[in-house]
Amino acid sequence: MIGWTSVLFAIQSYLAETPEQKETSSTPGYFGVLMSFMAVGVAYMPLFLPPPGGRGGGVGTGTEAAGAVPQ
Repeated sequence: MIGWTSVLFAIQSYLAETPEQKETSSTPGYFGVLMSFMAVGVAYMPLFLPPPGGRGGGVGTGTEAAGAVPQ
């Protein structure tokens, strides 16, 4: 939700940029728009590239109790 809001604000600031602001700014206005789209893309990345092993892939986190000692 916050990522999409940043996209809207970046587009709005890019469209409202004056010629004087374009001359004095250190980065172009479209750079902020591209960065906000990239932030949204990174936020949605787990949907398209799930982490290896998926959910509960049988690999513990190392915080479980120790197993029984075989006798």
